Amino acid sequence: MSRPADDAEPPYLIAAYLRALFDYLRQQGLELAPVLAAADLSEAALADPDRRIEARAEERAFLAAEQLSGDANIGLHVGCSLRPTHFGLVGHLMLTSRQLHELFELHGRYAQLVGNDISAHYRLHGEEMCLEVQVHPARGLYHRHCTESNLAGWISMARWLAGQALSPLRIEFPHQAPADTREQQALFGCPLRFGAEQLRVYFPARYAALPLLHGDSCLRQTL
Repeated sequence: MSRPADDAEPPYLIAAYLRALFDYLRQQGLELAPVLAAADLSEAALADPDRRIEARAEERAFLAAEQLSGDANIGLHVGCSLRPTHFGLVGHLMLTSRQLHELFELHGRYAQLVGNDISAHYRLHGEEMCLEVQVHPARGLYHRHCTESNLAGWISMARWLAGQALSPLRIEFPHQAPADTREQQALFGCPLRFGAEQLRVYFPARYAALPLLHGDSCLRQTL
């Protein structure tokens, strides 16, 4: 479980977290300038591991990227391209984890090194575990692209680190359903519910004990 976000501090993200979006745009051969301008960012800011930006800049960047690319599911596609290195030190810790439950602990304990706009809570319910995501009160409802990018990134990295095609049991999204959900269904591989109270991801509790491919307990202690 994570600490709740500090409601007294405005919601922020580290600028480097948006590198995944800009890396994806480069791979597609698209120019970065309109998206950087929408987020009020420079390429130098993206390279600064300590630079904080207002959390809403992420939404503006994704909307500009959708307009630039014509990709109605750009959040999903960016999320699938996320790698641990996009999370800075937290990402390096991911690579040292030996079991999936250690990723859950990292998510809760160190999420605010990436930003304070959300907090993650893992709750055990019998043979199921549920990830509940709480949004900073000043942040408001996430745009679909932001939510789908984050979730696609979490699931894609868990699959990559475990070397298995893991899928949730079901997902509840706070946003409304897009006109076409075929890509969402194909990626997440489970029943999807839209218009829920908050983001909740349910998965088998046994996943927590799954071994990961790159675990290194000595390096983990050092980090």
